Amino acid sequence: MQETLLAALRGRSAFNGRSSERTWLVGILRHKIYDHLRRSSRERAFRQDGNALRNASDEWDNAVFWLHDVAAECQSPSRRMELSELQEALEAAIGKLPRRLGQVFELYQIDEQPSGEICQRLNISESNLWVLLHRARKALKKQLSGWWDGNYSPNV
Repeated sequence: MQETLLAALRGRSAFNGRSSERTWLVGILRHKIYDHLRRSSRERAFRQDGNALRNASDEWDNAVFWLHDVAAECQSPSRRMELSELQEALEAAIGKLPRRLGQVFELYQIDEQPSGEICQRLNISESNLWVLLHRARKALKKQLSGWWDGNYSPNV
């Protein structure tokens, strides 16, 4: 987190306002995590040889190895195909939602817009936003219910 804050302070002149500050900071944090995972993956082979941990930071590195495994899994061709298929199914399901529900879901979940900005933009109350998001999620869950177990039909 500290590295993210320092990077944001150093690069604040590069922030051009095309996204929210939160989205910009999350992007910086994501890249910091990727950098950490790349560094720790280089040391992973050494640790797997059974050598003892040397300090507390090594314990942290071991605690986040699962992230490296997940990232590596997402790069496999079969997993990428699954993710691509899920994205296509999600886009199709969003397209079947009533216009307002799809719009709210995309702005909040996909574009990661802050709730206040969405409410202002769509001229709705915050409680209305949460109701619309709940309805969108419920409808998408129903439409995508069979996707994980292979029983998905895009016409549902």
